[in-house]
Amino acid sequence: MVQDDVRSQFRKKLRELFRCDDSEFNWGVYRILNQRNKDIDDFIKKDIPEVIEEKIKVLNEKSLEQIEDEIKEMEQQARNLGMKVEDSEKYQSLLKQKRSLAGSDTVETKVYNHLLSFFSRYFLNGDFISRFYFKDDQYVVP
Repeated sequence: MVQDDVRSQFRKKLRELFRCDDSEFNWGVYRILNQRNKDIDDFIKKDIPEVIEEKIKVLNEKSLEQIEDEIKEMEQQARNLGMKVEDSEKYQSLLKQKRSLAGSDTVETKVYNHLLSFFSRYFLNGDFISRFYFKDDQYVVP
């Protein structure tokens, strides 16, 4: 599973965005959001993680297929040449990638970090804003 602190930070940011914890906002669109608080909470806690896990699973399956195809091709080429494929650095690298895909949470953690970064960058104090930031020593305007 993805690190719980990253996921909880993202949930906290979305709850802030939807003003789920602010009972003082009971007018306009916030009244509707307060009435739909349970639906919003289900969306944040269940729907988003399910979609992210599903998409990552599909991505991992495709990557795993590609790696397995490359491994099979390398094994076939090695047999045709009468060589040991196990001695190849590329072969060992592919095996390592295959093992890392099986139990890796790094992609999911990166997804949550990027989402959190996006909402942190463009949402501040109840409003969407364009904030200036630095990226690789360059000043970037959104």
